[in-house]
Amino acid sequence: MALPDYYSELAPFREHFETGHPILCYHKTEPVPRRARIKGLYLEPRLFRNQIAELYSAGLSFVAPRSEGGPKSKMVTITFDDGFVSNLEEAAPVMRELGCLGKRANGRPRKAGKPGL
Repeated sequence: MALPDYYSELAPFREHFETGHPILCYHKTEPVPRRARIKGLYLEPRLFRNQIAELYSAGLSFVAPRSEGGPKSKMVTITFDDGFVSNLEEAAPVMRELGCLGKRANGRPRKAGKPGL
């Protein structure tokens, strides 16, 4: 069976998530603005909550990216690209509520106190 082009629910990916170590990257957890050029960078906060809750309910552990060792079963890494404010305002409370770990994937240094950090 061919996998969907992107993750929206666990069912088609369950085997991969239970035997590997998937890394999901989110960009903006906010409604898609009317004039957005790249609509795929946005995820409605409600859908983010549903996805994270489903992974949590399935017994997956939320862990930081691993640089060494083989895949660990039932582990997932959640990353957030570029430190958008919506991730702090919408995604972080969901992650905190469920006790999930997430990582901002942008490697550029940022000054403390800037929005989204």
